[in-house]
Amino acid sequence: MPALATVKLSGLEALDRQLKTLPGKVQRRAMIAGLRAGAVVYKKEAKRNVPVRRGGVGSSAKFIGDKHGLRQPGFLKRGIISRTISAKKSPRPTIHVGPRRAAFYGQFFEVGRRGPRRMPRRHYLRESFRTQSSRALTAVREGLWKALRKEVAKHGLN
Repeated sequence: MPALATVKLSGLEALDRQLKTLPGKVQRRAMIAGLRAGAVVYKKEAKRNVPVRRGGVGSSAKFIGDKHGLRQPGFLKRGIISRTISAKKSPRPTIHVGPRRAAFYGQFFEVGRRGPRRMPRRHYLRESFRTQSSRALTAVREGLWKALRKEVAKHGLN
């Protein structure tokens, strides 16, 4: 499985002070809203970079016993999702961006494979992270401020 990337934000002291004044659940909701805004940036870029099968025998044939139906070209591209990890599994708000369970094979494109079933490496997730980090961090910051304003107005805090 590909390694997870962890990002630490710094230089956001005003935002941090505002977050600390809020109750725990409200804080978590605001943080998740901000993280989702950044995840959208990564998800769009990953979908743009993902390898897509072109033609071939398997592109028009339905696989027998395939519970997910027809796997046409672009199945992995449509299967790139972002999902929030529950508080039980992760104490900090966490959002994963990557292939959904039905397109699990997408993780193998990232790391490649040797042997008789060779698969070349195509770093579509790493590339999206590398090229879009500054845009995503800006989106996280703006999403956090927007969510904070909304939560403060909703709960009448400060």
